[in-house]
Amino acid sequence: MSDLDALTEAMHAFVESKGWYEPDSPHPQTPRALAISLALEAAEVLEHFQWTDPAWADLSPELRDLLPHLGITITPEIATCLQTALMVDTGRFSYTNTTPTTLRIAADLLAAGADVATMVEWTWGRMSLPATRLHGRAMAGVQVSADGRVAWGVLAAHDYDECGASAEDTEGVIDRVRAIRDVQVALLFSERQGIVRVSLRSQGQVDVAKLARQFGGGGHVKAAGLSHDGPLDTAIHEVLRAVERALPPAS
Repeated sequence: MSDLDALTEAMHAFVESKGWYEPDSPHPQTPRALAISLALEAAEVLEHFQWTDPAWADLSPELRDLLPHLGITITPEIATCLQTALMVDTGRFSYTNTTPTTLRIAADLLAAGADVATMVEWTWGRMSLPATRLHGRAMAGVQVSADGRVAWGVLAAHDYDECGASAEDTEGVIDRVRAIRDVQVALLFSERQGIVRVSLRSQGQVDVAKLARQFGGGGHVKAAGLSHDGPLDTAIHEVLRAVERALPPAS
């Protein structure tokens, strides 16, 4: 079996698990959540077969090109999911990973029926009261390293309970931490059901995907994630220590 055949078989099972083969599959209420789930789960398969092009913004281009091999038409719903992943990973086409190819792909997805207006409203336009309270807690507790190059926020399990928030309500927190002036690496530690999930963002000086792989995670040079068995204090200590080792010498 060739690499492409093996990849296609693996992705076939994955897409089938998402219910995309069902003609009455419901339109996802949160296309971003589906897109991110797709990107994260597909990342390991694509990376294993070295099928990713680092010049591309994220996995959306590969997935867009792969779906026809699986006999799947890119429906408006799928186009919306892929467009969401593309826009999130490029910071709505504002990050340095935005290229002419990125914009051509975005145009293709728009032509395929991607509902950008609704997606933007769901993803960035509004925030629930529990999410607003959760964001406030995270930002109020942000800490910065002595040299100002690393910043991190922490959300413990009780923060979710007390705010009445869910895991999806953390969306956008890491970007706020990353926006702190002079910060090179931003992290969000999120404790849920005994597992600590860590989101990492970099301005480019540190490859956070390489860092995340030390803990069984993955992602891209500037955006990655990992899960840690905890407890929370241990996860914070171990991941921050790895970040410190990965930082280039201070100028």
